[in-house]
Amino acid sequence: MPIQNQLIDDFKKEVKKKRKVLLYTLFTNEHEFNGGIINTFLISEFTVEWK
Repeated sequence: MPIQNQLIDDFKKEVKKKRKVLLYTLFTNEHEFNGGIINTFLISEFTVEWK
């Protein structure tokens, strides 16, 4: 899943294999002039500690 570039280093440091992570995601869609649509889904934030 795509992730914002500024989150990559922290994500690699904080998220461990086989551990749960809470992902905050962003979903957008762009309507093209010719009638097409481009959907974008990416990780915009995350946390490894929550209740």
